[in-house]
Amino acid sequence: MRLGLVISFLAIHGIMSAIRADDSFLKVSMDSHVSYIVPENYASNHKAEFADSLPEDVKITGFWTPSANSVVVAERTFRELIHRGATDLSVIYPDLAKNPTDFPPDSARDMQGELVLIGKNYNAYTRQFVGMVIDGHKVIFCNYTDFQKIDPSTDYIFIQKVFGQVGGFHFLQCRYDFASRSCQNVAIIGSWQEVK
Repeated sequence: MRLGLVISFLAIHGIMSAIRADDSFLKVSMDSHVSYIVPENYASNHKAEFADSLPEDVKITGFWTPSANSVVVAERTFRELIHRGATDLSVIYPDLAKNPTDFPPDSARDMQGELVLIGKNYNAYTRQFVGMVIDGHKVIFCNYTDFQKIDPSTDYIFIQKVFGQVGGFHFLQCRYDFASRSCQNVAIIGSWQEVK
């Protein structure tokens, strides 16, 4: 009888530990920088925050927890896209190739300059990765910010949460799509360029 109680206790303790572990953000080291994977359980419980943080209106139909390997691939792909975009904006904004007159040359140069500065300041960003299902596609939402007043290992950081805070901050976001192995829907909030 005692053995049964001990086994039951150990089984319950193991389940509770797994639940607690699933709620904590998984720490991933990449390029001597720490990043965090937001677990499915946390994302599901904060669905409204994630929906609000996307730069466009889309329907999130589910969440999943990305592996460390998958976020490393998403991170590398996003970083390469930023570097390529500094010389060819159409790789980030494909509509530019179709409608180049919608983006004046001065604006294009400013955006390319911003992408160069993002590349130079890339290690200033804290990175969070969230597995989402959008329009039937599994994507990794890459959420980067240099905002330091919220702990990125326990709390999702999104612009509406920090908007009223004092001082400038930067966000860099995209969705890594597994089917196309590409980053899409890039959003840049805040500028590294000096105000003239």
